Amino acid sequence: MCEKTKPSSQATHTMQGASFQHSHLKGRHVYGHAVVQALLRSGDQVYPFAMERYDPEGKSKIALACEMIQAVPMSTCRTYVLMDSWYPSSSVLQTSAERGFHVISGLKTNRIFYPQGIRQSLKSFASYISKSDTDLVTIGSSAYRVYRYEKAQSLGKRRTAAVLERGGRF
Repeated sequence: MCEKTKPSSQATHTMQGASFQHSHLKGRHVYGHAVVQALLRSGDQVYPFAMERYDPEGKSKIALACEMIQAVPMSTCRTYVLMDSWYPSSSVLQTSAERGFHVISGLKTNRIFYPQGIRQSLKSFASYISKSDTDLVTIGSSAYRVYRYEKAQSLGKRRTAAVLERGGRF
């Protein structure tokens, strides 16, 4: 989010392409530009790869993310896509899977799963997970509980999702 810093009453020129966007950091809408970006990491080095300004009248942020994932060069190493919890929609996950990439992301509790063919929100699904169903993972000084969700897909492929919970709710 690139927020406008000067009020319109003081601006000598209007800012092209700006619109109101929700800022999670500020907890309110701000006037400015929203960007979708991709960074590539190799070892300890991080490189800018792609950046697109989001235009509410153009492509969706999800469509922009899918295009960026499709443009990432193939590697002989295992490739991970790390994304904000807003992005793991079915199209972004499918695009990543088609490229052979593994996804790491938080999940919003309103995401829908189909365990045993039954439609459930992640929040509802998580209520059935007990602590004994999870593994403890420590990253730095933070502890997480991980639950692996595996679902068979057509063409003999399997999809695995790891549901992490911070703070020991499981």
